[in-house]
Amino acid sequence: MNGTSSERRRLRLAAGLVALVAAAAFAAAALAAGGSISDPANDNTGAVDISSVKISEPTAGRLQVAVSIGNAERLPADSRIDLWFDLDNDLKTGDEGDEALVRYQANGRLSFSRWDGEEDELVTRPTAGMTAAYASGTLTYEAPKAAFDDVSSFGLLVITRGIQELDDEDAAAFDALPEIGRAPYVSPGPRTFQDRKDDVPRAPDLRSVTVSDAKNGMIRFKVTTSDAALLNDGVVRVAIDQDLLGGEGPTGRAEVLLDYADGRLSLKRWDPVEDEWLDDEAPTRAHAGVVGNSVVFEVHRSELDDVARFGVTVESWIEDDDEDVVAFDLAPNNGGSTYTLAHRPPLRLIAGELFGVPSRPVAGRPFQINLPLTRSDTARKLTRGKITCDVRADGRKVRATSSIADGVARCALVVPRNALAVRGSMKIRSAGKSVSAWFAGAIDFGGQVEGGTTSR
Repeated sequence: MNGTSSERRRLRLAAGLVALVAAAAFAAAALAAGGSISDPANDNTGAVDISSVKISEPTAGRLQVAVSIGNAERLPADSRIDLWFDLDNDLKTGDEGDEALVRYQANGRLSFSRWDGEEDELVTRPTAGMTAAYASGTLTYEAPKAAFDDVSSFGLLVITRGIQELDDEDAAAFDALPEIGRAPYVSPGPRTFQDRKDDVPRAPDLRSVTVSDAKNGMIRFKVTTSDAALLNDGVVRVAIDQDLLGGEGPTGRAEVLLDYADGRLSLKRWDPVEDEWLDDEAPTRAHAGVVGNSVVFEVHRSELDDVARFGVTVESWIEDDDEDVVAFDLAPNNGGSTYTLAHRPPLRLIAGELFGVPSRPVAGRPFQINLPLTRSDTARKLTRGKITCDVRADGRKVRATSSIADGVARCALVVPRNALAVRGSMKIRSAGKSVSAWFAGAIDFGGQVEGGTTSR
């Protein structure tokens, strides 16, 4: 098959020169199940300009890749779309890092190749069970996961080739997404990551961590160690990063900590207001215990605000009598892994504490009611939605302006000059879900605005 190592270097160089400014953003993109990444519009003046790529698993055992093209409802003649798969997440193996190639050409021809280590090249394989079609500016490719060794994670690179006219001559034009590296994808469901054997003395030497989830909402972390006896003297911690926004170190990234020590489990949550870790109030839907040479943690997804995916890092350590750490281990050693739930809960809009700006309404002055909101599936701040404000002063309707920014829904108004009290409600709808909040505040008599919320 044409278009492997040497040609791909030319393709990526051509595409990279066009959109190098955007490279860093795409290099860090992570695709959980159903996730997508985007490419800047018009970054490629040729015939086939990639706008986005989405990977999903529509049914059990099937993989789907959808490549949207921003400037071609129909794929131009002599153009093609290549999907390069890094199946072992190692850019030092395969064909410049990739172990599989799917090629779709404008005439509808589909071809599939796999890396053969003995032949040291890509070898054409049958396309049995695969489908591909280009319609309305999108290539939709489906295949059995078995064709890609049923791997639970991989990297993807998409490269397009088209033809553009330059000074009355035809020249090849290329686009690539991402511009640097591969876009990582993680399948939903059970996942195990390994740790190096005997990479730390004395502490509970972590060997592997297996994460899975069940229909009843329980998430299970099985942390296997090399020596069960050391579990009696050490601490094993599961650090959970709900929003995947990063931070310094496993604990710096996490919002929830599960610590097992002395036969007991403690659950801690990060409080950004207090800027410290706080013990979760009982009862919690979490427990842990030792089984053989493993510590098994179970926590209900509701304790993680029903996020659909999260980061996980496991730490173990032993302290001396002065509570100084004398031995430590980390898994995975690169600092974290991502897990996507196989049994996703319904989306919820999570409301924070309602507050006023200023803290109480003042007659004749601007006043604003604010409600922080996050999405349960991503633990990220809500960025869009429809907001309805109903505000009244002494029973009379007052004009209010709605907005949402940085995860906060707002109703802004000017308090009438002679008003004695302001009360009302706000309703926020997003992604088919809604949150309603009520508020009330006396004017010029001290005290803050009172309020509450309900979700549907």
